[in-house]
Amino acid sequence: MRDPNQRAVAALWSVRGVGPKFIDELERVHGPLGALLTVPIAEWLGSVQRHAPAKEGLRGFARLEDAASALEAKLASCKYNVHFPGDDAYPPALEAIADPPRVLFAWGEVASRGPAPRVAMVGTRQPMPDFAKWFRELAEAIAAAGVTVVSGAAEGCDTAAHLGALDAGGQTWAVLGCAIEQVDPHQRQVLRRIAEQGGSVLSELPPGGRPEPATFVRRNRIISGCADVTVVGRAPKGSGALHTARRAQAQHRPLLACPGAPWDDHAEGCHALLADGAKPCSRPKDVFSALGLVVDERQPQRKWAPSEPPSDPVQRAVLDALDLHPREFDVVAAAVAASSGQVQSALLELELQGYVSVARGRRYARLPAPPGAEEPNEVSDLLC
Repeated sequence: MRDPNQRAVAALWSVRGVGPKFIDELERVHGPLGALLTVPIAEWLGSVQRHAPAKEGLRGFARLEDAASALEAKLASCKYNVHFPGDDAYPPALEAIADPPRVLFAWGEVASRGPAPRVAMVGTRQPMPDFAKWFRELAEAIAAAGVTVVSGAAEGCDTAAHLGALDAGGQTWAVLGCAIEQVDPHQRQVLRRIAEQGGSVLSELPPGGRPEPATFVRRNRIISGCADVTVVGRAPKGSGALHTARRAQAQHRPLLACPGAPWDDHAEGCHALLADGAKPCSRPKDVFSALGLVVDERQPQRKWAPSEPPSDPVQRAVLDALDLHPREFDVVAAAVAASSGQVQSALLELELQGYVSVARGRRYARLPAPPGAEEPNEVSDLLC
């Protein structure tokens, strides 16, 4: 973190008891907070009224710089990244909501600010096995078309959505209600797979942040906020997935719900959403339509790129200029020391050989290597 204002905000956010309202009030009083990094905390702590928990937490540090250094040491140890609104890696759809996270912690890759459709898929932790299988297959079809699947990494529908995207060799993001290293044991394997396959694990909470009911509620706005469309699978009355649906509605994002049998209690919430104006989702085409995409579902989708790199040097250079998120042709061409014609020819050959996929708008993405293949970038262990 080089920007002093960002370092100050992240340092404050990492202190137990500090919340967004305290940071907002501190900015109203002092303006940009970078100037406070080296000023003794005791000299400015009284300038903000109330917020006793935040003040108690800050008294454990002499200066805000000390908190920033402690956070940076934890991030380096865990190999986590930190992103702020306006950063290239901060999801622009999330930045557009009313209350975007002031700080976003990530393990794994987050897409650049280019166009990339994303769908949030959420639902109950206890779906019937046949529905969990269908929901996984729905996510697989969506991800195979180049759409990123966003969910909350909980058991049940969330995990089915992540696994479906992984089955397709596609992109998926897991948004947590706790710090990344505080995940439950059952979540660890799927989160490792997400990061290893080029996806991302995201959290608003700094290292050490324990899960609480309120953190999961606040997390839901991030799940829907990262996505262009939200799909609710199975949601009984009172399900947390319904809170995600309400956040999607408040964010003016399209909302879809999967119908169920009239006697299915797990579908009760979905039926209420449908009665309230949500559109039904019973096939991948419903999701693509909500995204404004036209996808030929009859075309087979390649799940994995060849494990060996291409032999042609221009093709290798073009492949190195791509990642798992679609990039426009001009961006790729500018990164390669070759003519536009050579780059176009290389992209065509790479597509035919199964190294890249082509999205609408002349955008290209690198397909992931098969599981177990050696990757150029080592993936760190999630549990630091």
